[in-house]
Amino acid sequence: MYKRQILPLIEAGHEVHLNLSKVEYMDSSGISVLIESKKLSEQKNTKFELVEVSKPVEKVLAMARKFL
Repeated sequence: MYKRQILPLIEAGHEVHLNLSKVEYMDSSGISVLIESKKLSEQKNTKFELVEVSKPVEKVLAMARKFL
């Protein structure tokens, strides 16, 4: 995930629907981008959502939720 691609879209007020079906690995920097994107979308009153999350990413996000 590229912070430089996602955040400008949200900043401009666009809805972002991020398809993660082909993502097989996500580390802490990817999680950080997702969190930052969600917070910015709330500030900008626009939509940011994850769609078709792969099983490996789903597991990582489930673990991360325990600490957030």
